[in-house]
Amino acid sequence: MGSALHDGRVHALTGPEALTYDAAGVLSRVLDRPVRFVGLSDADARAAMLERGPPAFHADALIEVSRAYRGGGAETVTTTVRDLTGREPTTFEQFVRDHRSAFV
Repeated sequence: MGSALHDGRVHALTGPEALTYDAAGVLSRVLDRPVRFVGLSDADARAAMLERGPPAFHADALIEVSRAYRGGGAETVTTTVRDLTGREPTTFEQFVRDHRSAFV
């Protein structure tokens, strides 16, 4: 059951800031331990994922997401969350703080 506000619409949802590969820096600060990002070639990343058992289509989809992020796909910031909910979206850092136990 939908509403006129959402029927047939696609909402671009973002947090209040553009995401970057500095997520490792945020994780390091919040978890108080070193976390570093190590970039892999698409082929190496795909091979590493497939060794862990997901289906190939899943690994390929994650590679496409990574390509999009490397190409600036996470630079857009929208006001959609605030517009639809009336509250500010959560920052990545606050998300990590709120779900800290999932990262340890």
